[in-house]
Amino acid sequence: MGLLDSLFGDQRMSDPVRGSAQVVSCSANRGRGVYQNCHLQLVVQAEGVPARAVEQQTLVHRSRWPFPGMTLPATVDRANPTHVRIEWDELPDARDRARQTAEGLAAAMRTAQPQQQSPQPPASDSFDERMNRLERLAKLHADGALTDEEFAEQKRRVLDL
Repeated sequence: MGLLDSLFGDQRMSDPVRGSAQVVSCSANRGRGVYQNCHLQLVVQAEGVPARAVEQQTLVHRSRWPFPGMTLPATVDRANPTHVRIEWDELPDARDRARQTAEGLAAAMRTAQPQQQSPQPPASDSFDERMNRLERLAKLHADGALTDEEFAEQKRRVLDL
């Protein structure tokens, strides 16, 4: 592999350190080739290496094709921070990334769903019972247990009886 490295301009790193590469832009995956040339604009950083803009052109498997905003595992040469090797084998393939994204989105949607509404009080509530409920709602709202929207909805339900 040493001969191929020298032919393709890949020199050995003199002071490698693990870091990350943030994808700013990348060329599109075109055609049906399994491996294609990808032109990347990256911001790399690692321990002892401040953030630096780097341009890289490399062969990438279509299942690991990057997209802007993605963070890639990388090895950076502290002696020459423009020399970056993306650790493609550590990156999940597109199918796994899609599954992780879908699971994260579903979890976020579950937590964002409004909590189950409490049942409406019976219509026969007296004025004093309604006032007590409003006072408890106001206290819960003041303590932060109810959002403004939840407080307004519960207050409307009590008053509409």
